[in-house]
Amino acid sequence: MKVLNRMSYLDIVCAHTVNYAKETKVGDMYNRLVLIGFVAIGGFLGSELNADQFSDPIEKEQTVFRRFETERFDQEPILSPDGSQIAFIHVQGRDMFRRRLWIMDRDGTNARPLTRDTEPHIEAYPRWSPDGRFIAYTSNLGGDTHVWIISPEGGEPMRITDRHLGVPFGVLSDWSPDSRSLVVNAISPQPNQLLSYTVDGGEPDTLFSSGEIFWPTWSPDGGTILFASTAHEKGNIWTMPARGGKPEAFDTNGEVVWYLDWSPDGNWIVVQTQAPHIAIVSASGGIPIQVTDSDMVSAARTAAWSFDSRELIYSAHPLIPGFQDQLAIMDTSGGNFRSLTQLGEEAGIQFDSAFGQRPSWSPDETHIAFTRTGADTSVCVVEVASGTQRVLASGFGQAWSPDGEEIAFVRDKMLWSIPWTGGEPMPITLAMLNHPVDLDWSPDGERIAFQLNNQMWRVSAYGG
Repeated sequence: MKVLNRMSYLDIVCAHTVNYAKETKVGDMYNRLVLIGFVAIGGFLGSELNADQFSDPIEKEQTVFRRFETERFDQEPILSPDGSQIAFIHVQGRDMFRRRLWIMDRDGTNARPLTRDTEPHIEAYPRWSPDGRFIAYTSNLGGDTHVWIISPEGGEPMRITDRHLGVPFGVLSDWSPDSRSLVVNAISPQPNQLLSYTVDGGEPDTLFSSGEIFWPTWSPDGGTILFASTAHEKGNIWTMPARGGKPEAFDTNGEVVWYLDWSPDGNWIVVQTQAPHIAIVSASGGIPIQVTDSDMVSAARTAAWSFDSRELIYSAHPLIPGFQDQLAIMDTSGGNFRSLTQLGEEAGIQFDSAFGQRPSWSPDETHIAFTRTGADTSVCVVEVASGTQRVLASGFGQAWSPDGEEIAFVRDKMLWSIPWTGGEPMPITLAMLNHPVDLDWSPDGERIAFQLNNQMWRVSAYGG
């Protein structure tokens, strides 16, 4: 399995899909669905690919899958009706207000943004129309939350909804099978509403009002809508006619579940349990069957079916034992975990990003600079291949220069620079009122940015 070429704590992103083998016994109805990655988006292909693309086939417990390897932070994937593309939410800089709708080819290539508004806002929950012409998504651009649609070719998004729908992370839409309407839940201080909009715009039909309405999903025959609402003795899912009417309790064996998606063949509902993990339940109701592996992932979220009902793609978190206690590297499955530092009880690794002590990769990715804490807090370098370590200087908050020749760090409330191979450190600044943190070189290596007393500063890398 390929080792990810950069480590950034939990910023590890990958993807896969899974085929199901439908058997006769309920307990054997599915192959084990092996989830690989922190954020999963999936697709099969037939050729070997490099970084930011899908891996060679991997087989585990009779399940064949592919892993998507990338340094991006991507979530909420969904396959196009023809299976050729994946829409997803890209989170730039792990900033919630820079969540944007992106699209890529099924093999992981040609990733690109579909929406381009630079104003800080949230975009979430893409949903592809069954005819493949549009992608619906939730956005609070401009302050109010609405559902928008956009062509997968790009262009100007079109707002569908006529009112503020509430908190963006609670609002989700789903398409009717004929791609002419969207069912949307609206959250407000008054009773929540289940609304149906046509893509032509105009006033919606109010299908139902209740204290809670979340995660609507339309049946593939167009006759029924499922949604999460007030708990009942069988669970918290309700079913109602798509044209409106009295909801009836849907049986999930009393389990409370979220984020529903009906399989296109009409046979199954995929749900997110409270764990959270991914489970599937018969469209006629029954016991949710967990399909994500608790031994491999700590959590799995936001699942969606492929349009042939044979694959699931979703976001997930890996198990990373001991990751906060040592400098380590692993592959994108969360496996092949390998410690690069064995410092003992008297010393440790400082990973506290709030104090600017993130490990820093060399540009050629052969070494990592890190801060060793203990009796003498020091900037150290470790070779990834061998684990060999060297202490460079007393200090903390390392940042490798773009040319790979120097490492900037902090000591005695000053910025310093030292050759990564060792030598005498040289001061860059005079002493400041506090320790600067979060050092970052400009791409041309001419300047260094840092934070000081909740303000952003910059200084010439040659001193000043």
